[in-house]
Amino acid sequence: AAAAASSSAFSARRDLELDLGAKYGLSPATMDEDGVRASTVQSVVRGASQKSPESLYFLGLLRLYGQGGLAEDHAKGAALVREAAELGYLPAMTAHAMLLLHGVGRVTSTSS
Repeated sequence: AAAAASSSAFSARRDLELDLGAKYGLSPATMDEDGVRASTVQSVVRGASQKSPESLYFLGLLRLYGQGGLAEDHAKGAALVREAAELGYLPAMTAHAMLLLHGVGRVTSTSS
């Protein structure tokens, strides 16, 4: 039931045309048949492994949209966006808030 609710919320977000990936050309309407280049995905994955906030954010978007040869995974994508937001990357903060607003992802507590 939770997965269905998450999927439904994600669909609702798409229906509202809140295109968090527009800056990177990840909108389903603007993606070409080839999608994201493999070299770009490799660079993003490398940057994300080094905890680059922008790379974490971009990798999160790739996961949310299922682009760049990566499987669509809303939970993993939202977690990557959240991680970038926690590192202070403003676009990720905005995206994380929008994802939460539409029921995708979760809030984590930093208090003990």
